[in-house]
Amino acid sequence: MTWTAPPVTPANPHFAHAAATAGDERVLAEAWLDQHRQTLLWKLSGLPEDRLKARRPPAAPWTRRSSTRAGGSR
Repeated sequence: MTWTAPPVTPANPHFAHAAATAGDERVLAEAWLDQHRQTLLWKLSGLPEDRLKARRPPAAPWTRRSSTRAGGSR
């Protein structure tokens, strides 16, 4: 039996915009961390165990030409 990440339902449907905007430094930092943790869980929800354990493919070598192509201009 394979394990799958459980679905995540945010308490607030607009959780990405629900971070605290007032408070001391600790309150704001905790709200920011909670927002990003919730977003990460939401993005990973439903992925099977093998996809969660998979390594990232190596990045392609960066070149000046590839950066201009990616921007759409040639």
